[in-house]
Amino acid sequence: MPLSYQSELNPSSTTFTVGFEFISTADIKAVGKLNSASTWTELDVTNISTTNGTTTCTVADATNYSSNGEVRIYRSSPTSALVDFQNGSRLSESDLDTAYRQGLFAAQEVRENATEAIAGIGPQGPQGPAGADGVDGQDGADGTDGVDASNSPAFHAYSTTTTSVANAVDTVLKINTESYDTGNCFNTGNHRFTPNVAGRYHIYMSAKYGNSNDFDHLRVKIRKNGTTQIAIASTRQEGQTCLNCATVCYMNGTTDYLEACAYQASGSTENFSSGYEGTFFGAYRLLV
Repeated sequence: MPLSYQSELNPSSTTFTVGFEFISTADIKAVGKLNSASTWTELDVTNISTTNGTTTCTVADATNYSSNGEVRIYRSSPTSALVDFQNGSRLSESDLDTAYRQGLFAAQEVRENATEAIAGIGPQGPQGPAGADGVDGQDGADGTDGVDASNSPAFHAYSTTTTSVANAVDTVLKINTESYDTGNCFNTGNHRFTPNVAGRYHIYMSAKYGNSNDFDHLRVKIRKNGTTQIAIASTRQEGQTCLNCATVCYMNGTTDYLEACAYQASGSTENFSSGYEGTFFGAYRLLV
């Protein structure tokens, strides 16, 4: 995945091609900084257009930084849930894709703001004037502290090995490879997410059934503390398929943990496939 931002050194134009993914054009922001400056200046993005799959944005005053300067185009994804899942509602592919991408993008921005020295630019926007506490990521002097305090812990992990699921038995999927883990809270050995900060979390998972055998029932679920089912998706479709589900739940920050599980009723043991695109598990803390 590309970075959530791009740097334009000594720009000679005010229009730039956007090289990162985004959910909405409203999430595209810009800042500028001269070599001698210690802080970024917020710049207005005056126009955004997409032609033949290529998005460009026009940044006001960008050429003011054409000598010994830099303009940074970056993504600032919203942290309030874009999809409000309701009990009994029908899950659409579009809603699931949006919820997954929002979680992935927000967590990527958390990680890069903490490690790539974006200096005061977080998902809440640019560094605020005269901020001192850096608590909420809006008016702090540092910004990266505010991001970590807001969305961390967050993780995304996937499976690089198949999981054998016995007939009619809920089985924890072998999610064993991390894409990122900002709070070091996901255990690739027992495949559990145990956040160390109390709060409400958006959780998502997907599992790919890799065989063409028939079955009577196939389902995936997110399970809390080993027994409580908090999200589920199921099907009776025959052959290869991919199931996913997502939800929001409260975690106490000490003993609560989450697992991604699979179940099948084909009459024999079946395998769920590996691969980052089919079998994965992730979560991030919500700002509520």
